[in-house]
Amino acid sequence: MGRRRHQRGDPSTTRGVTREARRLLGSLGWPEVGLADIASALGLPEEALLRAFGSKAGLGMAVFMLSLSERFSGMRRTGTPPRISDEPDGLDWEGEAAADAFPG
Repeated sequence: MGRRRHQRGDPSTTRGVTREARRLLGSLGWPEVGLADIASALGLPEEALLRAFGSKAGLGMAVFMLSLSERFSGMRRTGTPPRISDEPDGLDWEGEAAADAFPG
């Protein structure tokens, strides 16, 4: 199998590599697969993955972020997010009913 060229910073290439790594990790499992195994299966030198992701953990984070992005990209917004107030805890409590929900 010939080696494909990975161009650093090319989002389409990085996304494709991330998708393929996700597929491979999903079928074999995280602990069983090393970065060299992933690179070999993708037809890339391990150094290309290291340059693009920094480490196996970096590639794992890219896989996680891609999955998260794909999961939520199709969702539509259904309401207004809660307002963040100037309260020290960052929450906007209204009245004593909220305080009663969390007894001291």
